[in-house]
Amino acid sequence: MEIIDNLFNFIQQGNLFTFFVKVFGIALGGIYLFFTLIMMQQVITLKKVVGVHDKGFLLLFAQIQFLVAIAILLYAVVIL
Repeated sequence: MEIIDNLFNFIQQGNLFTFFVKVFGIALGGIYLFFTLIMMQQVITLKKVVGVHDKGFLLLFAQIQFLVAIAILLYAVVIL
């Protein structure tokens, strides 16, 4: 019964919502980081195969997005 009482106290104090916000924040940050890694590889492959003459702007934007994804994931882990 003590376990059930602790669970009800956890839910009533609003900790369950906070817990799910933290878990989903970290999970979605990780998924976004994975997405940006795939996107960077796609841009590199595109530049090799198609020969896009954009003076490196596509790769620069992909790298900026990768850095933003790292910052979001660190925010999710440290702050949340």
